[in-house]
Amino acid sequence: MKSLTDATVTRLKDGSIHLKGLEKSIGLDTNGYVLLIGTASKFIRVLPLQKDRAILVRVSFAIDEFPKIAREVLRRLKALDLKLIHSTGFCPLETECIWEGYFEYESQRKIDEFVEWLRGQEVVYDVMMKVLSV
Repeated sequence: MKSLTDATVTRLKDGSIHLKGLEKSIGLDTNGYVLLIGTASKFIRVLPLQKDRAILVRVSFAIDEFPKIAREVLRRLKALDLKLIHSTGFCPLETECIWEGYFEYESQRKIDEFVEWLRGQEVVYDVMMKVLSV
């Protein structure tokens, strides 16, 4: 039967996770770089990277304008030819939504332009950009 996932049980030792062969099944270079994203629901995403750095852009929006600004963000990402590694969004408060996008580091100039565009939007409350590295 065709499978959708591969899994193993492993042990956390001194903060390290032994992948026990899973890196092969998902095509990770055993000497490459990965982006680990943890969530409050205790879920960890492991995403391959080309380089040893990634960039996180976190934005808070007015909830009433979320559908419109979400479409505008997508258009802007396409116009700048920015490729997301991963993105997620959530509306935890009555008035605010949070969106996070993770990008390869080589797109720094385009990401700076994207962040400046975000800061110029009336429905954006706050923007944070952070370089993540080994």
